[in-house]
Amino acid sequence: MKLLKNSRIILFITLCAFSGPGFTKTFNCKLKVAGLIEGFVFDTEKHGSGTGGSFNDFVYFLGIRDKKISVKIQNTKNASQAQSMYSLSRDEFEISLTPGWDLACTKEKEIKPAVEIKEVKKLVLDDLTPLEEFQADISFTAQSAIKVRYNVSTAKQRMRAVIFQKGRLYTTDDDVKRDLSGNWCILQVNLELDQDTMIKEGHNWQTVQYNTLNNSSSHTVYAWSFVDPAQGKVSQRFKRYVPFNMACQIKKGEVLNRKMWREITGDRVKLYYNP
Repeated sequence: MKLLKNSRIILFITLCAFSGPGFTKTFNCKLKVAGLIEGFVFDTEKHGSGTGGSFNDFVYFLGIRDKKISVKIQNTKNASQAQSMYSLSRDEFEISLTPGWDLACTKEKEIKPAVEIKEVKKLVLDDLTPLEEFQADISFTAQSAIKVRYNVSTAKQRMRAVIFQKGRLYTTDDDVKRDLSGNWCILQVNLELDQDTMIKEGHNWQTVQYNTLNNSSSHTVYAWSFVDPAQGKVSQRFKRYVPFNMACQIKKGEVLNRKMWREITGDRVKLYYNP
């Protein structure tokens, strides 16, 4: 009993002597004595100042001293002891006495948190996907020749517009002829000459900027700009005209997709997705 008490005093003094900087390795340890096993955890950060216990007539001590792992095991019956030092870079260490006991410690494997892999939706320009999902990655190509009329009373300077609705073409003078409360799209261009101008088949307009506008209580406007609004520069120019923008006014609750686009424009302008 006196020997066990002295051993605990030794344990206390030994643990107080262990010191060192913070480390992050955690070891799973097993002390085997006479076929019996004592399992415990040694954390080089939490137990840097020392930890230990007693098992089957043996007292064990582990801690950090001089930046190394220090291990001591003492027999409580005869006060004999064994000790050793190990580098902190090691992932396992072992000390034993044959016959008698064996202490083995192995670094605990780090469990990496599961990384959530989010499925990225691949956009496909089909008949049902909303065009607003493509943002500025849409370009427009004339499928057939489109006449831009010059003599329009509501136009200013040389800015002219072609309005598409239900497969027909209108100017801004034709508001009384079409359904203003319905769905329609408008192409605005600037003419180079004071005369009717033909947009030729195959002309392609690249989108520079896209915006969705919800200023109206009845309609949503989807707008694709072909000029750089920040610098005010014309990025595309064709013979006799400069394309400015394409905008569609669609009733709330309805989806502007390629199917609706074809119905509005009469398939005169084809859409392309340019990711």
